[in-house]
Amino acid sequence: MAKPTSPDMFDAAFPILTEGQIDVLRTYGAEREITVGEDLFHQGERSLDFFVLLEGEVELLEHLADEDRSISTRGPGHFFGEINMLTGQAVILTARVRKAGRVLQLSVPAIKEVVQQQPRLSDLILQAFILRRTILVKLGTGGRVVGSLHSADTTRLLTFMARNRLPHAFLDLDEDPEAEPFLRRAGGQPGPDPYLVWQGTQANLNPTNRQLAEWMGLDRKADLDERYDVVVIGAGPAGLGSAVNASSEGLRVLVVDKYAVGGQAGTSSRIENYLGFPAGLSGADLTTRAHIQAEKFGTRISVPHQAVGLARDGDDLQVTLDDTCTVRARSVIVATGVRYRRPPVDRLDEFDGMDVFYAATDMEARRCMGRAVAVIGGGNSAGQAALFLARSGLDVTIVIRREGLADTMSRYLIDQIENLPEISLRPFTECRALLGADRLEGVEVEDIRTGERDTLPVGALFMMIGADPQTDWLAGTLAVDEKGFILTGADLEDYVSDRERGRDPMPMETSMPGVFAVGDVRSGSVKRVASSVGEGSMAVQYLHRYLSDQYAGRTTPA
Repeated sequence: MAKPTSPDMFDAAFPILTEGQIDVLRTYGAEREITVGEDLFHQGERSLDFFVLLEGEVELLEHLADEDRSISTRGPGHFFGEINMLTGQAVILTARVRKAGRVLQLSVPAIKEVVQQQPRLSDLILQAFILRRTILVKLGTGGRVVGSLHSADTTRLLTFMARNRLPHAFLDLDEDPEAEPFLRRAGGQPGPDPYLVWQGTQANLNPTNRQLAEWMGLDRKADLDERYDVVVIGAGPAGLGSAVNASSEGLRVLVVDKYAVGGQAGTSSRIENYLGFPAGLSGADLTTRAHIQAEKFGTRISVPHQAVGLARDGDDLQVTLDDTCTVRARSVIVATGVRYRRPPVDRLDEFDGMDVFYAATDMEARRCMGRAVAVIGGGNSAGQAALFLARSGLDVTIVIRREGLADTMSRYLIDQIENLPEISLRPFTECRALLGADRLEGVEVEDIRTGERDTLPVGALFMMIGADPQTDWLAGTLAVDEKGFILTGADLEDYVSDRERGRDPMPMETSMPGVFAVGDVRSGSVKRVASSVGEGSMAVQYLHRYLSDQYAGRTTPA
């Protein structure tokens, strides 16, 4: 179901440009006539120009299976465009001329020049882009996932779209009487597997994440054939921090991520200790802004691409991706982060993807309405998840092995948890088995002091325990510590290959010259969002030094 949007949000998302602002934009584009029925851009296209309406009227439409849905109609002074102008994603809406007139038309390269060269207009345009994406998400525009929540693939599609901030809506075949007729009109047949209905008439049976990414424009394959100054592997806070700093200083940057922009931080319901945001902000808001900022400076981001190999080839480094593509770069930043552990709990696989979650966002909260839930873990991520779920109207039990939270969680989170009666704590406890038939009905837990077992009557489980570095793909390539985190800088003192480079490794530089590691994946790093962003920025300064020394006195081929 679409969430309501306020008139104030629409007004902020569609500001009217002044004559002075339009005059500035005229130096970047050209005027032309428009006619009734003409589409300035069409739903599903992979690129669109930026339009300022000078005379006439334009309606924004979404094409559904058998009708057009009107989103908004705008007049002179309004401009048309969205985040996809910067990211290359598919266009969500069609802009159709209802009254003839004139527009000022700017190409994508031109509008990128505007946001880099005109700070005041940049702020106005980018803020409008961010709000427009928020509105499109709230209205449930874009792709329609039609299926049953009893299918793990339904959850997979919904999670992938939500994590990538792709506007979409869910039609539940088990609960929504409109779901089956809509699916049949789009050419699909109800069954155990979900469909993605895209552009109103294309019913695609159980697509993979990569297929979905290709249709939606997340997968920018054409960009993979080029040579970059730096390839950043991982699009969490550390990777985005690296990308923003490197691209803003003129380096050609490609970021690849195996799942979504934002990393684990993108799933955080609220980050309250990030500098400059006294009221806090969600992980999705932070990473959306960072994503746009990186694209503004020319960073190219492609999802989903998992790095599976790293090697040196002469002066270049080569990153091999899981679809066998190889990307060349002068340097590499590894920011692959960590993943939550999956404990040895009986029947976990049966409920994974349906009632067992590894993030707590609006999507998961809506799935759990009317059910008690358990959060497994005692770190900050677990605390943020418990608070968010409790404030969404759920009864929450935090399950931990320790006596309390003081040794593993920030004090500001503990204080809030202690003041919420909806949250209870089960110390000295471990999960042993999941209970239920088609859906989770409870969790068998054990008191680790006595061995006594009982049942927690919960309908969903949020796993947020421990963190393992995502470095399996680097085995034998980079030096790591005993837990698999990447060694850098002075920690490489005893690593024999360092003698070959003729210098000490720089801070954050790995055992392979020109390869740097930042954020949670780096041994000894502080596992916090702000620290990861800072490391990303610092690594770029050392990367500049490496490139200067490596290519001194030589012309670098394009």
